[in-house]
Amino acid sequence: MLTLLTGYQTPAAIRRIGAKRLETRLRNRHVVRPSRLAEITVQAAERQHTSLPGEKLAADLVHTLAKEVLAFNQQSPIPTRTSRPGFPTTKPST
Repeated sequence: MLTLLTGYQTPAAIRRIGAKRLETRLRNRHVVRPSRLAEITVQAAERQHTSLPGEKLAADLVHTLAKEVLAFNQQSPIPTRTSRPGFPTTKPST
């Protein structure tokens, strides 16, 4: 979802690009099930036609935050429960 938000933050932008181009963009960025995400996203955007004051400012903020979170995740991935020291990876025997 963050990958989607780095490119398109408003329903109008999503409607403009359309499902096929959005799917291609998501596929090129290795998103899981890009066709399904593109389909759902465009369907939701087609039902939203009201533009709110401050929408552009909020869209810019979402874009910036999404890019920063993706960059942070690439630099220092959060360890999973099984990869953290001190957590057993197997079930303890009783």
